[in-house]
Order: sequence, then C-alpha cells, then structure tokens
Amino acid sequence: DVGAVSRQFENNGVLLDRPDPERIARAINDLVEMDQDDFYQLRLNSLRKAREEFTWEKIIQKKIEDFKKILS
Repeated sequence: DVGAVSRQFENNGVLLDRPDPERIARAINDLVEMDQDDFYQLRLNSLRKAREEFTWEKIIQKKIEDFKKILS
C-alpha cells in the first residue's frame, strides 16, 4: 500500500499492508477460491474505475488542479 495504490484498489482487488510472501500467497489463494460471481464483480469494479477515474483527461485535469493549488 504505497502512493495511490489504495485509491486504485478500493473495492476491486486485494491490498496488502506489506510485501510478505505468506500474505501474498494467502491473497492469491483467496482470489482463486473466491466465488465466481464475486470475482466477476471485482473485475467489473476494476473496469469501471479505470474508465471513470484513470483516463488521460481525468489525470491531466487532476494535475492542473494540483498545480493551481501549489501556485496559489
């Protein structure tokens, strides 16, 4: 969980608090054993988030807003 990773994986993935091999293995296992409908929902959430929040237009607009805040 570094930088903006938590923002990207909110309700659509697995976020670990540290890169521990056992935690990674457990997270992978949890995903493999996840109900197919729940896994599909994570996939849909990921696609929606990417389309709504991570387009070049949105990223550029956010950077412009950040620069305006810094300069004011």
